[in-house]
Amino acid sequence: MEWSWVWKAVLIIIGGTLLLRLAGRKSISQMTLAQTVIMIGIGSLLIQPLAGKNIWTTLGVGTVLVLTLIVIEFAQIKSDSFEGIITGKSKVLIHNGVIQYDH
Repeated sequence: MEWSWVWKAVLIIIGGTLLLRLAGRKSISQMTLAQTVIMIGIGSLLIQPLAGKNIWTTLGVGTVLVLTLIVIEFAQIKSDSFEGIITGKSKVLIHNGVIQYDH
């Protein structure tokens, strides 16, 4: 019996946990669109080494995904126009206790 899958599984759990902690711990309802896409991508990516792919390439690609997410979130903070493109702008529904019906 081949036991290489055991160390791969342990490495995937440790690497995946570190990547997801780096990306941020939030529930799905609190995630932005970019965060949700990256998290789903990491989840499907982490299963690839068990199918015979290279584990180091998989963890490397996961790291690139998380770093891309961090850059996107930083750009959203620094640029209002970029934030509008990625997440959209919120609308004020109540202003000084008055409901804004036009929104």
